[in-house]
Amino acid sequence: MSIVIKPEEGEGFLSSFARSIGTTVDHGRVNIPDKYGSGWVIGFLFGKQLRMIVRNYRLSEEVIITRHPDWLTGNIVQISLNNILRASRDKVAEGREVRPQLPSVTITTNGFEPELYLGRDHGFNDIQIGIDAAYLGELVGTEIGHPILRNIVANDQPLVFEHIVSDALQHTAAEIAGARIPPPLHHFFYKLKAQELVCYLLMELSQRKENSVQALNTRDVRMLYLVKERIGRDLARVPVLAELAAYAGISVSKLKRLFKQVFGQNVYAYYQSLRMNEAAFLLKQKDMSVSEVGYALGFTNLSHFSKVFAQHTGMKPKKYSSGVL
Repeated sequence: MSIVIKPEEGEGFLSSFARSIGTTVDHGRVNIPDKYGSGWVIGFLFGKQLRMIVRNYRLSEEVIITRHPDWLTGNIVQISLNNILRASRDKVAEGREVRPQLPSVTITTNGFEPELYLGRDHGFNDIQIGIDAAYLGELVGTEIGHPILRNIVANDQPLVFEHIVSDALQHTAAEIAGARIPPPLHHFFYKLKAQELVCYLLMELSQRKENSVQALNTRDVRMLYLVKERIGRDLARVPVLAELAAYAGISVSKLKRLFKQVFGQNVYAYYQSLRMNEAAFLLKQKDMSVSEVGYALGFTNLSHFSKVFAQHTGMKPKKYSSGVL
């Protein structure tokens, strides 16, 4: 059986979603009925300039979404904060192991759309924000010197940027997911928090050292994410640029340039981020020793492993494993 979300005339996504699973929207919140899965979703529309959906649920049925033309109007920049809700991310689902994913933010411009087909047992743990580019320009102001910010606000060419979630973004996301706000103040509170997330994100993107930004096409983006996936398959093996470029069907120089533009790090730095995220999981969830984790992830020098781990987490692996702060 499939859940087909097909909006009626003038109907928003949340109302359409609730109707499709036989429930209703209560003060911007939809609770998933047991027959379809578990969890909840909240959503708010702040005029045509800003909208936000917070999704923390897992569906036992496949989902097919039909976009209504009203959902695609406007000069919208899409922001997706993925794996952002800590309580959901840390929870191990009954009967199976859930490995952690690096919380990240994806910003897409000029019509790049997320996947509209979602398979059975797909979990959602994200915050989706759509903001009108002209409205964003009003918030940011006219003096936009940084090329990434300038191109996001212009929204006149297809671009994708991915950013690892910072503590500031994580803290605001936790406030959004865990807040108990009186209904009359929902609009006020959630609009401020949506703007806060966007502000923190733009502040962090402005720290990237970019002199120019190159427009992307669908194939570029698909290949970059395939490369990203391949890097994560074997974290005990240092990625080889020539092999990744051949896999993607592009030159090494293009891979280096576009990977850095989209992910904000070079291939090796991104690989180390994934590697240390896995190390943290193994130390805490698998109760492996520091040496076992280091060797499992391809380190031959445990002192080097300890140094790299501390650079990424702020503490030595032995201290992290013991839970002593």
